[in-house]
Amino acid sequence: MYISDQLNELYETYQEDKVEYLCSEYFLLHAAQIEDLSLSNAARDIGIAKSSVSKFIKNDIGSESYHEFQNSLASERKFQINQPDIIYKDSIAFVRRFENTYGRIVDMKVMEQVSQDLFHANKIIVLGSVDNRCSFPYLRNYMFSRGIRLRTVTKLYTAEINALEENDIILFVFPDLSYDELKIRSISIHQNLNTSNSKARIYYIGKPSDNHNNMIDLNINIATDIYMQKEFISYFGAKIISMDPMLNNK
Repeated sequence: MYISDQLNELYETYQEDKVEYLCSEYFLLHAAQIEDLSLSNAARDIGIAKSSVSKFIKNDIGSESYHEFQNSLASERKFQINQPDIIYKDSIAFVRRFENTYGRIVDMKVMEQVSQDLFHANKIIVLGSVDNRCSFPYLRNYMFSRGIRLRTVTKLYTAEINALEENDIILFVFPDLSYDELKIRSISIHQNLNTSNSKARIYYIGKPSDNHNNMIDLNINIATDIYMQKEFISYFGAKIISMDPMLNNK
């Protein structure tokens, strides 16, 4: 497994006050500078002891030393940034295919607005099933390379929701559930999905719901009783990458 994939997995598994979360988020955001980033500076920036960072690298990542971790992540980074043309062309092709296939039955103005909001967000949290939230090809590493935090989770609690700011986004991805149904199911497994006090922009992809609860319900309806497919989730990832002027000019 790539180190960047390990970091993503840890980032999405642990709560925000845990060392695993803090370290994985920091190294994802600073992957581009990893060769010039000392262990001391990383520990200082994260706000933990050097020994804690070393323990994270050895126990959670599996690298024997910080130097080995540096070299491995730097090599991955060089490989990733040598692929921008491929990533951009794949994204452009996906966007065109999506728009040609679904353009007449989906409000593309809404899709465009959501894509713009995601592109300019500071932090994005995608809440959904493992299957649905994995439908963002290339997107996570790309967003982190731009300094934007993107976290895909299966659980989301009130404290995390309320900590988000105005330029943050929550994207609920539940094709087969209305928000009301999701809330009932969440209560049954002791999750709290009260979003009424959140400052973040909140989008819900799924069945229409009477109780939007401070949400923008995308109400994407394709065919009969089908409200979402992987292609619709993947569209946002491809659209965001296709909007990047740096890639566009390559």
